[in-house]
Amino acid sequence: MQVQRLLVIGLLSLLSACGPMAVGVPGPEEPRPVLRERKPPRVGLVLGGGAARGFAHVGVIRVLEREKIPFDVIVGTSVGSLVGAIYADKKSSFELEWIAFLLGEKDLFDYTFTQLTQGLVRGDRLEEFVQRRLAAR
Repeated sequence: MQVQRLLVIGLLSLLSACGPMAVGVPGPEEPRPVLRERKPPRVGLVLGGGAARGFAHVGVIRVLEREKIPFDVIVGTSVGSLVGAIYADKKSSFELEWIAFLLGEKDLFDYTFTQLTQGLVRGDRLEEFVQRRLAAR
């Protein structure tokens, strides 16, 4: 019985010596958070279509100018692309509004009924208008 007791005590001592030591041993360090440089957000102006209603974008652009919100990129579809191109060239909602005020249907549309497979508007007048009005061609 004495030998058995010594064996159990010896075995328990051996097992406890193999376990982790929690006293006085520092654990692994927590990784420090990575400091990232904060970059200002990029802002894009997206303009939609809608024929004459597309020039309603001018009012929105004016408010964004007043709030001093810069644009990194300007994109648009249909008349929104025309408004975006003029604004990107002029950088002033007042100039954009004046051009829109002067703009008439005859300045943009040259209807054709002979080549219906290519569309109802040839686009030559629109191209001439853009070439005349924009400094950056």
